[in-house]
Amino acid sequence: MLVQLTFPSKTGKTIQRAVYEFSEYRDLKTAVATLKATKARKAHKSTTTFKVIESHLGPIYRWDSHSNKFINEQKQTVRGYVEMKKAEYRQRKDNQINAKIGEFFDTIEEFIVLHKPMCQSVKVSTIG
Repeated sequence: MLVQLTFPSKTGKTIQRAVYEFSEYRDLKTAVATLKATKARKAHKSTTTFKVIESHLGPIYRWDSHSNKFINEQKQTVRGYVEMKKAEYRQRKDNQINAKIGEFFDTIEEFIVLHKPMCQSVKVSTIG
């Protein structure tokens, strides 16, 4: 469900819009209460009107659980791209390390066993 907020600009000469996406099981009253509770842009103003719309071609704000607020889809796309690149970099580094280990050992388990810190317990005996 898409909810459109319509509110006057600071100068009052133009009408601005912001569109928020909600899951389908919500109604308009619940969506408005959620927007006000999360302090969405201009949702708390008395001049703001709310209505349900079918589609929207501009930016749509969606809930982001990572930052606990509504963010536009462009920011979500950028965040997803950055996370994908981080995962690719980690995978590439792991592959390089495994390739270096593979030159000397057949399995990673052999490497781990041979490089565990040796724990030795020292027994102190007192004579006397």
